[in-house]
Amino acid sequence: MRKSDFRNMTPEQAAAAQRGYSTKAAKLPELKLGERLFKNSTDSWFKGIQGKAGQHFEDAALLEAKLAHRGMADGWHSLEQLRQNRNPNDTPAAHINKVVKATDALVSSVAKRNDRAIARINDRRAAIQREITERLGLDTHRPDAAEIRSVLRAMPDDKRNAAIMQAATNGDAAILSAIWQSESILTGIPGDRLDAIRNMAVKQHAGDLLELDAALNDSYDLLQKAFMDSLDLADTAAGGPDAARKFAADAEAADLAAAGFQAALNS
Repeated sequence: MRKSDFRNMTPEQAAAAQRGYSTKAAKLPELKLGERLFKNSTDSWFKGIQGKAGQHFEDAALLEAKLAHRGMADGWHSLEQLRQNRNPNDTPAAHINKVVKATDALVSSVAKRNDRAIARINDRRAAIQREITERLGLDTHRPDAAEIRSVLRAMPDDKRNAAIMQAATNGDAAILSAIWQSESILTGIPGDRLDAIRNMAVKQHAGDLLELDAALNDSYDLLQKAFMDSLDLADTAAGGPDAARKFAADAEAADLAAAGFQAALNS
């Protein structure tokens, strides 16, 4: 439609035509944000993650991860609003350039915040392992460790199993320290059995820390995947050559409609 097409219209007809162009004009392809970056998705994701953390649901590392994820989701929602609402004073090329710059700024900001949150998670998980060691009183360098392993190795299987089960239940630091990082050949205990005993002891005496560690692992996984989603979105934010050409044509039609409408009113 050209400006001259509006000259034979009544103001009411021109307004109706202009509205028709406005509703369909100049839209870049919609970004597919997906479940990890959909607006307001943070609360639903972290309801499950924080629930898994049990009594540590407000751990500082978890809360920082939550804020980092919210920043990603909200940032992409805001960028999509920018993409789909061109300032009438901007040419199509200027608008796409504005989208590209905004996308680069968003990805840079998200990357920095994500890196800080992930570093905080890694530090917290390392601290959890130290806390578990402290709670169980583990000291793998105990001078009597070799002697304890020798005694265990010499026991009949049933008595040895009973002894280490009791040690795990009671938190016997001496026995647990002796077997904690030992090879099966030194203790007579099969490797899978040793793993089961270690897990049992930790669950018994530091189960809350295991819950927090699992929640932190889920947070790490969510942030990593959401950031990869962000990188994929960044590659398509400007729409590509075909989308840019269509956007330019639609924008031109919308601008002509607006100009023609104004001309009709002023004639």
